[in-house]
Amino acid sequence: MTSDATTRHSPRAELGDARPVLVIIRGPGRGRTCALAPNAPVTLGKSEAAGMHLPYSGVSREHARVTFVPGSGLRVEDLDSTNGTFIETRPVDAGGAFAESGARLVLGSETEIVLRVYRPEELQLLEAALAAADALAQLTEREREVAYAVADGLTSAKIAKQLFISPRTVTTHLDRIYVRLDLPSRAALTRLVIEARGVMPDQL
Repeated sequence: MTSDATTRHSPRAELGDARPVLVIIRGPGRGRTCALAPNAPVTLGKSEAAGMHLPYSGVSREHARVTFVPGSGLRVEDLDSTNGTFIETRPVDAGGAFAESGARLVLGSETEIVLRVYRPEELQLLEAALAAADALAQLTEREREVAYAVADGLTSAKIAKQLFISPRTVTTHLDRIYVRLDLPSRAALTRLVIEARGVMPDQL
């Protein structure tokens, strides 16, 4: 497994070369990120013009506005949304409230977002891991099982035994995986799976 790409830092700490980033941790957009510039407001909502486009259930066109304020955290304002904006379970109004790094920002019925602060190399690892996970999501459930088994170092014969299929079927699945993901070999597939495992569900 790769190193943890999501080391957490307090927004009250000196930023240095680190960047504040919003990360969706629950909902259909899980894993998506939005980098923030200090003191630059960003609108969250279904509108395609929103700084962070959230075309999800229960989210209003212009749902909320967030601003990263160095030394204070994330200032959150509700923009008269239909279903409200919450920091954890605390409702936020137009007057705004501050959220610490790691606090859940809840919009609509299924979208939860948190603020993280990443160094450039950490953010690069996170984005690469999410891209790899997106690629693997193109596979069928059985193809993913084969891909994960390959990454664990199993031979085709052992994969066949583990999944109760024939070695020939394993080869067929691998051929389809290579075509679908444009990969040349088992080694390349292994690297992709390991990269995707760089961010586990509880690390987002």
